[in-house]
Amino acid sequence: MNLLSMLGAIRTGQDIINKTTQKFDKGFLMLQGRIKEIKYLIQKHGKDPKIRQIAADILTQKTIVSGTTNLGWAIKQKDYLAELKAIFKWVRENIRYQFDPVNKDIIESPFTTIKLKLADCDGLTVLIGSLAQSMGYPVVIKIIKQGDTGRMYHIYPLVGIPPSNPRGWIALDAIFNKPIGYQVEYSKMWKIKV
Repeated sequence: MNLLSMLGAIRTGQDIINKTTQKFDKGFLMLQGRIKEIKYLIQKHGKDPKIRQIAADILTQKTIVSGTTNLGWAIKQKDYLAELKAIFKWVRENIRYQFDPVNKDIIESPFTTIKLKLADCDGLTVLIGSLAQSMGYPVVIKIIKQGDTGRMYHIYPLVGIPPSNPRGWIALDAIFNKPIGYQVEYSKMWKIKV
């Protein structure tokens, strides 16, 4: 099965980055400080050797090769979808989704998220984005508004594959009990390059 046809949630080409003429609503403009901090944390920790080591530990598991007693890589080299699935699975199995405290918006480093073993969508975005960037994947932050009233915003990373020249972008939204690539319905959407 073709990698790009495998996931309906992959976005291709130029649609990944907002056009400068896009209109932002007032609520989105209020999020600019949070978005700047999330981008900064992903960029900073995507270069951190300790985050790269965590990602390497996730991706370099060994397994018995079928029909032999030999050990081989559990994830084949350059199997980009399998690598992203492994990162996504690790985050889902090790980090619990949890709202921030009442009336307080916290954006944690990936190390704090790993230590606490919980995060909201901001923290999960920083963790997944940092792990993916540490392995050479480009990351875009997707911010959505759910519904037409109120200020219900959600954020998650889109990761480009193949890493060197992305032809598609896969959603890694770890707050839902859904597979890699799932994207919730929204009334408005913005994509910010990291």
